[in-house]
Amino acid sequence: MTRTSLDHHNCSFARTVDIIGDRWSLMIVRDAFYGVRRFSEFKERLGVTQAVLSSRLGRLVDHGLLIKEPPGVGGRGEYRLTGKGRALFPAMVALMQWGDRFIHDDVGAPIVINDHRTGQSVDPLRVTAGGEPVSLPDLAFTLGPGASESTRDAFGRLQNQKIVDPRGA
Repeated sequence: MTRTSLDHHNCSFARTVDIIGDRWSLMIVRDAFYGVRRFSEFKERLGVTQAVLSSRLGRLVDHGLLIKEPPGVGGRGEYRLTGKGRALFPAMVALMQWGDRFIHDDVGAPIVINDHRTGQSVDPLRVTAGGEPVSLPDLAFTLGPGASESTRDAFGRLQNQKIVDPRGA
C-alpha cells in the first residue's frame, strides 16, 4: 500500500501526522522517551520487521526528531531524541492519558509517569487560555498568519464555524 503524502496541506496537524502519525513511528518515539537507543532494542521491544523499523527510523531522522549517533564502543550507533523530538513529549503524554482513561479505565494505567523528585504522578494535560482551563465549546479556531488562500477558502465554506480571520477580512 502506497502512502499518500500530506505535505501539500496547509495544516500543521496534517503535516505532523504525515511525519509521525503511523503507529510504528509513534511507538519508536515512545520507546525513545523510555530510553531505547539501539536499532536491535527497538526491533526486539516493538516486534516490527527490520524493513519497517529502518524506514521509520530513517524518516524520523530525516525530519529531525531523532539523530543517529555514530558507532562508539561496541560498534553500534544509537538513536537519540533531538529537541524537536523531545518537544513531542506533551503530545505523547496526552495520548497515553487518553488511553489510560478510555482503554484501560477499568484496570488502571499500565505505565504511570511520575516526577522522579517527588514521586507524584503527572497531572492530566489540559488545554488552557490565560492559565484557565477551556473546553471545545469555549474555543474558536482562528486563521493564522500562515494560512494560504486555499485554507482561507476552505474555512470560508464550513458551516457552523467559529473561524476568525486575523486580517479582519
